[in-house]
Amino acid sequence: MPEVDIDLNAVVEKPPLPSDDYTFLIKKSELRQAKNPNKNTGQKEWMVYCELVPQEKPDYAVFHNWVLSPGALESSQATMSIKKFFSVIGFTWSPDGRFNTEDLVNLRFVAHTVLDNYNGRMLPKLDSIIKGVE
Repeated sequence: MPEVDIDLNAVVEKPPLPSDDYTFLIKKSELRQAKNPNKNTGQKEWMVYCELVPQEKPDYAVFHNWVLSPGALESSQATMSIKKFFSVIGFTWSPDGRFNTEDLVNLRFVAHTVLDNYNGRMLPKLDSIIKGVE
């Protein structure tokens, strides 16, 4: 059996990103389809999946999905509705109402995070979108 050459005794667990206001850079943005049907629509909804990097702590990442279901799009919360998010940060979509997920990469915005218990793990999540950053 091969022996793994690593000293697990020397490993120090990295704490979760503290709840605070951060300037985020969208590092990755792509269109994905949910694995399970939405309980309200019965459809496997599409979503914009983003990997966000807090500029104040670039060794961390926050993952966020903007679901493109009617209920999410109609929400007045920028963490739920990508349309509201675009309005808050000042992103202009095309005249026909469409946007390209690639155009979101490198956008910067300020948001507040909170720690959320997800399956026994404390993970940072966006709590509110504050403003866009140029």
